[in-house]
Amino acid sequence: MSPPSSAPPDPSLYCPFSLSELASAWEHVAENDGCAGADGISVEAYSHRIPGALQGLLDRIRAGSYRPLPLLRIEVEKFPGAVKTRTLLIPAVQDRILQTAATRRLTPLLEEEFLDSSFAYRPRRGVFAAMARVRQWHERGYGFGVHADIAHFFDSVSHKLLLDRLQAETAAADLLPLLQPWIQATYWDGNRIRYLRKGIPQGSPLSPALANFVLSPLDAQLEAQPGRALIRYADDLLVLASEAANSASIIDGLRKSLQSIGLELSPEKTRVVSFEEGFHFLGAWFTGFQIYQPWHDGASKKGRLIGKARPIPARLLRSFLDSRRGRTPAHKTLAHSPATTVPPPKGPPNTVAFLYLTEQGAIVRKSGDRLLIEKESRIDLDLPYHKLENILVFGNIQLTAAAMVEMLDHGIVMSLFSRQGRYRGSLRPPSGKNVLLRVGQVELFRDDARSLALARSVVHGKIANGRAVLARYHHARPHDALPALLESLHSAASSSSAAPNAAVLLGIEGNAAAGYFSGLMSFQDAFPWPGRHKHPATDPLNALLSWTYTLLMSELAGLIEAHGLDPEIGFYHEIDYGRPSLALDLLEAFRHPVADRLVLTLFNRRILTLDDFESHDTQAGVFLTHSGMKRFFQEYEQWMLARPGAARSTPSIASAKNDLTPSATPDVDLPRPSFRDLLRREVEALAACLREGTDFQPFRFDRPATGPSEPWNTSSVTI
Repeated sequence: MSPPSSAPPDPSLYCPFSLSELASAWEHVAENDGCAGADGISVEAYSHRIPGALQGLLDRIRAGSYRPLPLLRIEVEKFPGAVKTRTLLIPAVQDRILQTAATRRLTPLLEEEFLDSSFAYRPRRGVFAAMARVRQWHERGYGFGVHADIAHFFDSVSHKLLLDRLQAETAAADLLPLLQPWIQATYWDGNRIRYLRKGIPQGSPLSPALANFVLSPLDAQLEAQPGRALIRYADDLLVLASEAANSASIIDGLRKSLQSIGLELSPEKTRVVSFEEGFHFLGAWFTGFQIYQPWHDGASKKGRLIGKARPIPARLLRSFLDSRRGRTPAHKTLAHSPATTVPPPKGPPNTVAFLYLTEQGAIVRKSGDRLLIEKESRIDLDLPYHKLENILVFGNIQLTAAAMVEMLDHGIVMSLFSRQGRYRGSLRPPSGKNVLLRVGQVELFRDDARSLALARSVVHGKIANGRAVLARYHHARPHDALPALLESLHSAASSSSAAPNAAVLLGIEGNAAAGYFSGLMSFQDAFPWPGRHKHPATDPLNALLSWTYTLLMSELAGLIEAHGLDPEIGFYHEIDYGRPSLALDLLEAFRHPVADRLVLTLFNRRILTLDDFESHDTQAGVFLTHSGMKRFFQEYEQWMLARPGAARSTPSIASAKNDLTPSATPDVDLPRPSFRDLLRREVEALAACLREGTDFQPFRFDRPATGPSEPWNTSSVTI
């Protein structure tokens, strides 16, 4: 027996499993029973060694002395009565236990990345779900297609390609030292111990998860092609299209996609099909809109055992194990620590926290642990919903009951807006259980003196932040009228701190806002400024200001409720039916430095122009077009997540000099928190004020950020 060029390396000293995980895996192996492995030890015989054998497995992994035994080769009928046979390679019982534990750890991690087009070996999916998806696509007008099969799939998978992909998969980091010898395995054919030079051994508990992992790039390539629909069950493929003329290009695309992952199309099993003529797929006959299945009694029918290799002689097995101790692998050695096996990914992580839905007529569905966004005959988006924090729905978009229940169960907020951006409300999980916190909020509302003190602080902060924004612009582009205006705003801020009641305070704020906007709009020349008009917005500047304020307010409302407070009971804005008064209170400090600066940047840099706005015959005002809305959401997310002073890999409007001004804190080494971080901190500060009686000071734009800022691992998707 001569080893191949890539021999399996020694396992890691690190053990990824606990004793309880192995005990649970053993119960599964014992329930499935199955034949003995190459060592001749049956499941029943192994049961007499429990629990000492499980602890022994853990000890051997930790000591670096665990070695998987050769797989046992057996031949079975492909199906009852078939002439053709299938080769299975069965692990020994001890290895089946470890591989079962590894499969349970790996499957949910990989499942997050699998697409909705694959149906085999996945939880809550299967043949009947795949058949239902075929019918669904047919009803959408996909009447033709290609039924294909991958040539000798399980026997042809390249070990190098598979291991390279696993090494790049962070989720598999702590399992890699065990996965490599299980993939680059040896097997006993009854006469010799041979190396498995390629392929995934059928019979291993790992083979289903690895099969889907190998084929996931194929799924992604095929789903990215417009006008086609993929249904894959293991290596059995059906690609549907609306026209028969697409068949040749489908076959050519399948062939090229498979070649990119080292596999080939089976010519004899690839054929053009149509619903009009009928075809077989997954044991059923599809004809027209009918599906005919053979009578099924619910029993699992397996092919007969044709042949099985005898157990390895004890002397040969001892020699095999001894020969593998102390061997230095020819293949590059994997690191022994999960912290160093796979280097941390460069750039922002692939997560999605905010999902903006603007495509009118789209339907949001739940499928397994994924969220599907469908429109007519296509799936626009398929993503695991565990990555989401907020879904913002604009206009006529349907959410199925199952999708809404799942979002609520996972704490995902769904904010609903009109197509033009009017905030309608939110669907949120139940509020926090801290009822005393909400009692304190109500007591604050009823205490006129405390409410007025907080309101003064909010107005003072708003005016001061507006003054800081104008001072920044004035520093970059001096304006003759600004010094007097800045002095006027300084006086207004001082007056707000001594306002005797809410009415006087409201007047001070209104006058200061009018002066602020007159100065602010002198730093843009894209549109004339008619003054602040809210409902309806009569021009692009007012429309975009109102739109941005609404988004910030909805984020604050979600954070407020997540912290157990009521977003509708405020201390400055009057309470009214459906008005999120507390969210509006906290918004005041962020209007000028966050929303207004973003709006001016978008217009000054011509990211948005007059062509991105439209008017409606049935509704007064101007509104963003669909394309303008998508562009705005992309820029809004960059702005909310940017950290002024932190390095950026690509230029963005959210850079430190995005408003023609230098950073306010050039000497601060630590990256400053993002605006979204600051929204969260504002809510946390108010909750602490109510809970502990501490002072509440609204966000100040001219105050340097202190302390470390947490990494914000998020991005957004707009549909």
